[in-house]
Amino acid sequence: MNKKRLVLLLVFWIFLISLNFATASSTCNLNISLVNQDPEYAVPGDYVKVVFQMSGIENSKCNGAIFKVVPKYPFSLDENKSAIKKLEGGTYVFGYKKTWNLPYTLRVDENAIDGNNEIEINYAPKNFNENFFSKIFNISVKDSRVDFEISVKDYDSENNQITFEILNIGDSDVEALTVNIPEQKNFILKGSSRNIIGSLDSNEDTTFTFKANPKKGNINMNILYTDINNIRRNLNKTIFFNPKYFESEKKGFSVSFYILIIFIIAIALFYIQKKLKNKRKH
Repeated sequence: MNKKRLVLLLVFWIFLISLNFATASSTCNLNISLVNQDPEYAVPGDYVKVVFQMSGIENSKCNGAIFKVVPKYPFSLDENKSAIKKLEGGTYVFGYKKTWNLPYTLRVDENAIDGNNEIEINYAPKNFNENFFSKIFNISVKDSRVDFEISVKDYDSENNQITFEILNIGDSDVEALTVNIPEQKNFILKGSSRNIIGSLDSNEDTTFTFKANPKKGNINMNILYTDINNIRRNLNKTIFFNPKYFESEKKGFSVSFYILIIFIIAIALFYIQKKLKNKRKH
């Protein structure tokens, strides 16, 4: 009999707790939404700011609320940041906003896959903080960073003009593409150190020139661009330059040209001399 009574009491106790929680949840109706994500596409290896919003907290039955983010791959929180936020009871004032904004800064794993990635959140009225509701939201991830291939296309030593070719090998278009060349020993600039290229679509290439007197060796460049998230980014690139690849072609042309000129002059002198001899005979 004692065991049966114990079982009945346990069942009755569980029933009361469930009934109490169900009653509270029906009177304290909390609702969660994701209202903002910045940037629009989270970048792998970077941070994304999200803002959740909780409504229903104006109900006095809630006596406040508890909210927490459940860090799961590919999202995490820095060690000094708490996943839990608490709203104490009695905070509602008539005529004021009836929602609670909950901002979080999430770190995105560098290997996160492009597309929608899930983030789980838990929430509950403060009176029932051991019984959480759960909800899943999607956060858009896209690697907006791009890379470039740069090479020397031409070098005119007579005019001190070097032409570079740049190719956007990323999956996204870029805006406000700019190239800066810092001061360096083997690249003596003759004009501006800055070249504004503008927009460059994915898998497209363009050229840009600098007035300079370059020597054999590495050329260091600073590449700046604005990605699809309107974030200004910076890349450092190093290109090897060897002037002989361009000088040999120009020298070959010059020698041929001078040989042709000498040949024409020789023929002209020959005919002039022949005419003079004929005149002397007559």
